[in-house]
Amino acid sequence: MTYHERLLIIGNSGSGKTWLSKEIGRRGRLPTLHLDDIRWQPGRYGVPRENAAAMRDVARAAEADQWVMEGVYGWLVQNALPRVTRLVWLDLPKSALPTSNSVAIREAALKRASASCWTG
Repeated sequence: MTYHERLLIIGNSGSGKTWLSKEIGRRGRLPTLHLDDIRWQPGRYGVPRENAAAMRDVARAAEADQWVMEGVYGWLVQNALPRVTRLVWLDLPKSALPTSNSVAIREAALKRASASCWTG
């Protein structure tokens, strides 16, 4: 029997969902789906698509055998939840969430450290 990984990462904005999903996807060679890419109109972040269309796209993506999905939209993942094999809930204390200045610092540090930290 072949095991298929379908991982859902949920958490607040700035908690590291996108970075974690990219790393897991890269290391596991799994397709990665960012719910922001489905929720917002292409090239128009902040301009929502129709809810029904976004939910259909998530359900369609969840039909695949393997994937990593991440986002903050609980209502949007309801069609994917029955297919999830692992759920990661990032629940950081507010004091640990990045400020606009710390985001740039964190990203730079992660780029420098990624080669030595993620030896797979």
